Amino acid sequence: MTVIRRFKSLLVLKACLSLAGAMAYADAQHATAYSHGHNHILIINSYHSGFSWTRIQDDAFVDEVRSQFPDTQFFIEFMDVKRINGTAFQNSFAQMLAQKYKGIDFGLIMTTDDVALQFAQSYATKLWDEHTPILASGINHSPSIDPNLHPGTSGIIESQGGTETISLALRQNPETNQFVVIADTTEVGMEIGRQIEEQARSISMLPIVRTPACTKDELLQFIDQFDSRTTFLLALYVVDKEVSFIDPKILADEISARAKGPVYIFNDIYSESPGVVGGHLNSGTEQGRAAGKIALRLMNGERFEDLPERTNPAKNWIFSHPALRRFGIPASTLPEGSIVNWKPNNFITRNPLLTALLLLGLSAQTLLIVYLLLNIIKRQAVTKDLSKSEAQLRLLIDHSPLAISISDDTGKMVMMNRKSTLLLGY
Repeated sequence: MTVIRRFKSLLVLKACLSLAGAMAYADAQHATAYSHGHNHILIINSYHSGFSWTRIQDDAFVDEVRSQFPDTQFFIEFMDVKRINGTAFQNSFAQMLAQKYKGIDFGLIMTTDDVALQFAQSYATKLWDEHTPILASGINHSPSIDPNLHPGTSGIIESQGGTETISLALRQNPETNQFVVIADTTEVGMEIGRQIEEQARSISMLPIVRTPACTKDELLQFIDQFDSRTTFLLALYVVDKEVSFIDPKILADEISARAKGPVYIFNDIYSESPGVVGGHLNSGTEQGRAAGKIALRLMNGERFEDLPERTNPAKNWIFSHPALRRFGIPASTLPEGSIVNWKPNNFITRNPLLTALLLLGLSAQTLLIVYLLLNIIKRQAVTKDLSKSEAQLRLLIDHSPLAISISDDTGKMVMMNRKSTLLLGY
């Protein structure tokens, strides 16, 4: 009986060890799922390659990853969903990826903006290993990160700095009597426009006008009707109703040139225009860099479960000096640490160190000149006093009742008073 009990105990122990080993193996497989293909990363972008917001996110992500893993290979795709989208298109896109990257083992899928993320989650089990992590950057809808579609998803939620920017706009422009929110009618444009409207209503009772679905030319004509007491809030306008893509800088230049009131922005893709005032801006560079930092943690062996579900990178206060001057907004109203672009560029601002050295040299030269002048004045005073004393002495000697004469070492007479000349006949 003792032998049988021991045998049963060994069987139970063996079973427990096997179960523990299986669980440990499963955990190891999940935790290190990234390692076997860590040098291959697929980047799927929602929009076209010419969209600057997409480009700067990708560049920042790649730079961050390569800072520690320089041999990483990146495969970059663009869905271009502002031009075409839908189930049929996404199925075709998935088939293209499957054929194009057949045999390539990806250690990570990186996506930019919501549509690419939803696509990557939906087609995860069909295109790559089910444990392959998915990262996302520039997400506007929090529900887009759906653990039911793919549990191994983390990303960068993009929140708008509307409350801070609009509060500042009201302080800087107290005569504002209404807001105009400029946003296109794409899914993302409508979502960002909605967020800006909600944030404006949370701090102000002023009327809010939303731009209609229109072409870019119609948008500019729409803006013409508002006076200088209108503050414009440029949320997102990258494609018009005719599906024409619009360069962010050109759009911001044209809107600010036509708008009679100040234009505030929420995304740094519009900060390249000197005509917009500025604001508390989302940065594509910061979002891409933040996603890259998450990727590095995975590549360095951290478990996906230990990573933050989402992060929100810091925004930057960025303003335009010409726009501030145009609307009479003093620099003293800007938040601490603000970046002000297009300040007047002169010799002093271009060469601060050289300017400091020149000022130091001029100061030293001025002090030397003052010192020399004081010395000259002092010597002149001493010379004047000596001359006066000499004249008094000569007068005293000349009228002395005694005969006084002075000769040099050779016996030559150099001075005689009147008495001497009378006695000696000189």
